[in-house]
Amino acid sequence: MTHIKIIGIWGPSGSGKSTLSDYLCLNLDITRINEDDYFFPPPDSCDINQYCFDQPESLRLELLADHLESLSEQQSISIMPYDMVNRKLSESINITPKKIILVEGRLFPLQHRIQRLMSYCYYLDTPLETCMTLRAERDATIRHRSPSEIHHRIEQKVIPSIKTYLLPNKHLADAIIKPHEPGIYQQVLTHIQSFLTTGGHE
Repeated sequence: MTHIKIIGIWGPSGSGKSTLSDYLCLNLDITRINEDDYFFPPPDSCDINQYCFDQPESLRLELLADHLESLSEQQSISIMPYDMVNRKLSESINITPKKIILVEGRLFPLQHRIQRLMSYCYYLDTPLETCMTLRAERDATIRHRSPSEIHHRIEQKVIPSIKTYLLPNKHLADAIIKPHEPGIYQQVLTHIQSFLTTGGHE
C-alpha cells in the first residue's frame, strides 16, 4: 500500500513559499495544494477594501482538512478555487493524489486536524520587511491592487495577522528555515527524499 506524505510549506506572504514549492515540484512527483484556493468569497454587502483575508475565519480550513484527509486515503477531490483577482469562486477542478501532497499557505497549520495529518512542516523565516516588499510587488503586478489599497492591507491586515497568528506559533513547524540561505532548497529537497525513504520524522 502506498503511504502518502503531506508536507507543509508555511510562512508569511512574501516569505518564499511559492518559489520553494515550485522548486520541489520540478524535482519531485507532487500534488500541490494552495491555501489561497480555500478563501470564502467575501459577502456581497462588504467593503472589499476593509475585508480581512488574513485571519483563519476567512478560509475554508475545515474543507481543506477534509480534502487532505481524502487525499491521504488516495481519494481524488474536487475544489472550486477562490479567484483572488476576480474575487469569486472559479469553476470546479479535480485533484488526484500522488505520493507527496504539498500544501502551502499562511494559516493552515493552526487547524488541528491539518496539524495531525501533516507528515512534516517547514516554516519559512524570512525578515518581515522583505516579506512585505515582495507582497506589495505581487499585489501590484498580479492582483492589480492600487498603491493605497496595498499600503492599507499591509499595515492594517497583513502585519497584525503575522504578529498574531504566525510568529507566536512557529513552534508548530518541524523545521524553521531561512529560504534565502544558499543551498537551502536543495537541503529541503534532500530531506524530503530521505524522509520519504525512512518514513519518519528526523
